[in-house]
Amino acid sequence: MVYGHILISSARRWLVQHFFLFIVCLFVLRSNHSPGSSLIS
Repeated sequence: MVYGHILISSARRWLVQHFFLFIVCLFVLRSNHSPGSSLIS
């Protein structure tokens, strides 16, 4: 069952990375939609 463990760990890592990208995109969209609050100068 080593192959199954490697597959699950790689899938979890993929989900974590894409979840982080999703959060970053959401934060960028929120900061863009709110007027007057530009964090990036």
